[in-house]
Amino acid sequence: MSLPALKSDNSFGERLRLKREKRKLSVEKVAEKLKVKAALVKALENEDLSSLPAKTYTRGILNKYCELLRLPAKKSLKDLEKIYGLRDKPRRSPLAKETFFKKRKHRLVDLCAARKWAALIVFSLVLLYLLSKANAIFGKPEIAVNYPQDNLIVSTDDIFAEGRIDGVFKNFSINGQRVAVSGQGGFKEEIFLKPGENEIVFSATNFFNKTSEVRRKIINRK
Repeated sequence: MSLPALKSDNSFGERLRLKREKRKLSVEKVAEKLKVKAALVKALENEDLSSLPAKTYTRGILNKYCELLRLPAKKSLKDLEKIYGLRDKPRRSPLAKETFFKKRKHRLVDLCAARKWAALIVFSLVLLYLLSKANAIFGKPEIAVNYPQDNLIVSTDDIFAEGRIDGVFKNFSINGQRVAVSGQGGFKEEIFLKPGENEIVFSATNFFNKTSEVRRKIINRK
């Protein structure tokens, strides 16, 4: 099925035909000079795109035709582009529009669902983080004494106690004396011993006054 001619008043096809007839040139003569078939010349004058070759080739023929007739080619080529644009412009059917909006709706639904899942995952991660920190905040601090071991026997008047504290606490003491703790929870403190049996009490208290204690017995045989 051939496409209908897309001519308008004083269109480039009409200008070509009027100029050709004014110069008393037949379609066959023009075709001979342009070295194309007469059918192509007629299709060009009728602006029948369905009977014309590819756009690039058609532009070349039109340009040569304008040169032959001594017509400005620029306007005719511009008109040709407009006609091709009308032909190539996609026309969306009602069904296509309905499908488009359905797909768009589904995409929006999927996007909302994805956002809800993302929010749920973030909330779960935050909740797990808070739960993991809750024990450290509300639970008793944990004291790990690396040295001295329980029931250690020494023959010196002093030792260095070392260890660390896990959890949140407001103060830490050894035998009732407050001891400085590093930012990583580590501590190291010199402890003086009396002859015989000594008991060392490590104590940490959190902000809710929950206290943890670790006791070590040291025997000084000096």
